[in-house]
Amino acid sequence: MTAHVRIVAVALALTLSAAPLAAQDRPVEFDSWVIPGWSFTPSIGIAGLWDSNVAIAANQAEGRRTESDRLFLIEPQGQLEFRSPRTDFVGGYRGYVRRYMTSDALNGFDQRGYLSLRHMVSRRLSVHVRNDFDDVPSTDELELNGIPYARFGAQTNRFSAGTDFRVSRTSSASVRYENTWVDFDNESNFYRGGVMNAVRAGYDVSLNARTTVGGEYRVRHSNLNNDARVLWFHDMGGLFEYALSPHVRLRTSLGYSQVRDPGLSGNRGGLYFRSDLSRQAEHALYGVAFERTYAPSFGFGGSSSAQELRGYIYMPFSRNRFYVNGSGMWRRTNPLLSEELALDSFTVDTTAGYGVSRWLRLQAFHRFSRQDSRLTGGEINRHRAGLQVVISQPMRMQ
Repeated sequence: MTAHVRIVAVALALTLSAAPLAAQDRPVEFDSWVIPGWSFTPSIGIAGLWDSNVAIAANQAEGRRTESDRLFLIEPQGQLEFRSPRTDFVGGYRGYVRRYMTSDALNGFDQRGYLSLRHMVSRRLSVHVRNDFDDVPSTDELELNGIPYARFGAQTNRFSAGTDFRVSRTSSASVRYENTWVDFDNESNFYRGGVMNAVRAGYDVSLNARTTVGGEYRVRHSNLNNDARVLWFHDMGGLFEYALSPHVRLRTSLGYSQVRDPGLSGNRGGLYFRSDLSRQAEHALYGVAFERTYAPSFGFGGSSSAQELRGYIYMPFSRNRFYVNGSGMWRRTNPLLSEELALDSFTVDTTAGYGVSRWLRLQAFHRFSRQDSRLTGGEINRHRAGLQVVISQPMRMQ
């Protein structure tokens, strides 16, 4: 999710609700110290790392390796927070200054900004807003469906807003709006930017202390490559949530999707399925999630059937002097149009850190990404590994 290999535990968002996995909010970039009122956390990360495939090229002939290089990375960052009994606000910025040892043409400055607001209007009604902007140097950094890996930049913005309303002691309703836009520096037939808008409504009822059931409806509209491809997706299904124990929860959604794609003769559709199992331990959150759905493919400007499996572990630095954060993702994309590429993508992110003090952390990290277009010579592998020093100090604002 970030533009570089310092790991953020994105999988924390998978446990927040039964909404689609790709649409979930992401956690904040810093480990919060939960300081009441206003606080500001300036931070800087200084890292040295090795990149095994700087050009993001396909595997070379036997006996030859892809071009590798070492680079120096500086990450200036800052986060502003406000905490009160009814309001949580988080906003932040992170920059990435990259300097390669030999590949000077790849030097650059990439950015990310984010904000999140949740406010309890009354005992029954709460509202929430989230926005994330990413400017990344290569497409393998994107968490989007159907994107072939390549070495050119892309910009994405994800905005969401919604409400949660408690109808009665045992039932609640929610409405959520989402907007995602994507723009590539080098658009072509395989890389088409565009905009997707979605509205989701859900209603759930608690049958007892452990079991919750409900229903959901979602409509998505994507406009790709300046009106060249306009797609509609309609999803309707049921929700089921069960607490296996006070700290272990299972969430599942099952329903039917219908796709209206002008490139297809007639409408297409099929079952969608989402499920995640999570456990909240005293010092860590971990779990696994799976999703099968129909979604737009920004990589081609069409629609596809996608399957995705994720696993994750998240250990907040504020609770662990030594911590390990990690996530893994496998995604299979099968376009509904036969002339488009089918993709298998796989990534693993791992960070091991040690808190020397409240304001100083030492980290070792590794990111591995692989994509296979299922064509001869269509496999791309990339390793990035290194060491980083992170200096940050939260400050209360009067």
